[in-house]
Amino acid sequence: MVKNSRSSPESEASSKSKFDSLIRIFRISIERATKECNSESEKLRVLSVDTVHVFSKLERSEKFRISLMDVRIFELSLLMAHILYFSLTGLYRNAFNNIRYILESAVQSTYIDSKHSNSGLRTRIEILKEIEDKRDYRAVNLIGALEIDHKDLLKREYKKLSQTIHPSHRSIIETLDFPQKEPAEVVAPVSCKEISEVFESMKIVLDMVLFLHVSCAPKTRKEQFEKNPDLIDYCKKYNLGLLSKILKIKTRGKENG
Repeated sequence: MVKNSRSSPESEASSKSKFDSLIRIFRISIERATKECNSESEKLRVLSVDTVHVFSKLERSEKFRISLMDVRIFELSLLMAHILYFSLTGLYRNAFNNIRYILESAVQSTYIDSKHSNSGLRTRIEILKEIEDKRDYRAVNLIGALEIDHKDLLKREYKKLSQTIHPSHRSIIETLDFPQKEPAEVVAPVSCKEISEVFESMKIVLDMVLFLHVSCAPKTRKEQFEKNPDLIDYCKKYNLGLLSKILKIKTRGKENG
């Protein structure tokens, strides 16, 4: 005989109370992050806004419907809000995971677009489905197979992001040091250093995505980028080293490579 799995009114009330507590915790975390780490939080917010603005105005290829990279560029704008939210609520590993996803998906798309330039979008998606779980087609190997410069920079950043999100001794230590409280009482930690690192990592990966975007069609993309004043300003503002080399733009400070 199958038991009735329906929750009791008391159980439902308890679940709702815990859910409400969780929402309250996230709100407190955002308030603390924007207050205690105002400078770091604001820099990340502005970067998110600028990125959505610039990337949404990138001229898509005439063959947009068959380009995986164009689709990834559109998707990236949606992910910026996720990264900002995770960073302000103390979910830093989730933020870095999204950043790694952006880089990995851009590498995969660039590889398929370059190797299957005469295939339609649906065909490319099927190819993506076939390769995404194969060891030989992981991001590091795909970077090595691309006909581009600065492969070492891309590999190094991908490995760094992977180390950040994978299980490690650091996560064990952080858990042991965390206050022993009920889940509903725990407020996510706020770290200005972590928010700053998300910001720096995001800049590097965005630079790499634009670099890969140009490599899909070097001559055409370069001409389009050179005629895009918003993109030029964006490149200068955030010192995008790889893109500045392609467009021959002088940037201030340290470049990415």
